Amino acid sequence: MDKRLHAFLDCGTALCSYGDEEEPIGYLWYKHDTGIENVSYTGKDAHITQMGLYERYQRQGIGTKLINDACNRIKAAGGEYLYTDTYAFDNYQPMAFYVKNGFIPFSLLPGLGGKDSHGQVYFYKALFPEFENP
Repeated sequence: MDKRLHAFLDCGTALCSYGDEEEPIGYLWYKHDTGIENVSYTGKDAHITQMGLYERYQRQGIGTKLINDACNRIKAAGGEYLYTDTYAFDNYQPMAFYVKNGFIPFSLLPGLGGKDSHGQVYFYKALFPEFENP
């Protein structure tokens, strides 16, 4: 048995959007859990770890394009679900964005107290076709 150890750094995949002058204007960073070196793993789940877009480029479909590109890549690699989260309560714009893009809120983690305690809302999106009615 080979007893050597190997280190792996799996930071995920970054998708970037660029403006007319080829300057970066936004990004979506996701991680698709597929296992390492053929170790058995379902590979069904992926997670958006970060997403950002300069305010002047928001509400132009760029964020939706990033989400759709990530969904297509994850689905092509065998993924079935995409998860993400955002701050709760006073952060309605990101929550509305995710819902508009087909994400379903499924859990709320309340803040732990204090003035700046916002909590988290967790979302998922199924990446496979809807089941047909029999």
